[in-house]
Amino acid sequence: MSEPVTDTITRAEFDRRHHLGSAGETTRLDKKALTTWRKRRPDWQGKYWTLLTVDAVLRFNPINVTPRPRKTR
Repeated sequence: MSEPVTDTITRAEFDRRHHLGSAGETTRLDKKALTTWRKRRPDWQGKYWTLLTVDAVLRFNPINVTPRPRKTR
């Protein structure tokens, strides 16, 4: 059985979800849940989560967020 791939979203999408309360940093999440996520998702960077509807159930899920674009001069 293959391991699930962690979704990656843009910084702008993360900021929008964070503003709406449906995404955030992992600092306040349960340590046991974070350990489980790390075991199941080795590609997860370990910093962010989002709420997603999976099989009609709202669930916390790990996500990766792309870096902010660099500003050019």
